[in-house]
Amino acid sequence: MSEPARGRLAELRRDLHRYPEPGWCEFHTTGRLTEELRAIGPGAHDPAGWMAISHDERLADL
Repeated sequence: MSEPARGRLAELRRDLHRYPEPGWCEFHTTGRLTEELRAIGPGAHDPAGWMAISHDERLADL
């Protein structure tokens, strides 16, 4: 892994741990991961905004 990639992943990890969230309420985490995946390319598109959470596991459809 390149040094720039390593640094970017380390900063992402620090950011995710800077904002602890209770289970099923990981809104900051989901948003940050969505940003990172969108930066990778169009294969990370999530039109429903659920990022692979099955219907039965959702708290509610917002």
